[in-house]
Amino acid sequence: MQKSFSQAGRSIEHAFVRPECLLSTFATCDGNHVLMSGCAVLDFGAQTTTLTVYKGGQYLLNKVVPKGGYHITRMLEQQGMSFATAEVLKKKYGYASPEYVEKNVRMRIPASAEIGGDMVISSTELAEAIELKLQEILVPLMEELKKVEARISTLYITGGGSMMAGMAEYIQSRTTVRVQYGAHNLLLHRDTDEKYLSPQYTSLIGTILLGQDYRDTHKNQLVQKPGFFDRVKESTLDMFIDQN
Repeated sequence: MQKSFSQAGRSIEHAFVRPECLLSTFATCDGNHVLMSGCAVLDFGAQTTTLTVYKGGQYLLNKVVPKGGYHITRMLEQQGMSFATAEVLKKKYGYASPEYVEKNVRMRIPASAEIGGDMVISSTELAEAIELKLQEILVPLMEELKKVEARISTLYITGGGSMMAGMAEYIQSRTTVRVQYGAHNLLLHRDTDEKYLSPQYTSLIGTILLGQDYRDTHKNQLVQKPGFFDRVKESTLDMFIDQN
């Protein structure tokens, strides 16, 4: 992607997924009636977590919290382990809440280089730490969702962070809207590597879909590299546009 932008004479300074990328995948897999009747997407990214609510051809709201899976890993790192160890613990043994831990296992793991030696942490302790950070991330988003619960029928959860054990149940216990994972598997070839079926790739698949739609409707338009004055103009506009 970086190379493609470079060839077009552009540079990527900030990247975020527009809600259309996710919504386009669900519309294709579940049918446009889902979007028309009302749905929401809760996307757990690495750096941000985004709630988008859509109904009847228009957005009802879009709220972004500048925290995601990366910040959960950083929080675990502060318990005295390396970032790499924290990431493995989160993905393999992390639960969204202690109430979903099936068996409380005590794990001996290497401490950070600064501390040295080993440290011991239990499954419940790990889940308690994760839940604290999840509450920090989700409370403002769930408050917004509550305002429109009566107007939508489905809440899709997607993104890498949504794969944490107990996440769907954790979200469902906090909303009256039906919660399910956003799926894009119907859009992939049957020989596709299974790892790409994971919700963490939904944004990518949606982006590709929208990109293809754009190319189909702009077949005769050539991409022109921006000149010096074009770049100055865009930089000037960026100074006055609020992108939050």
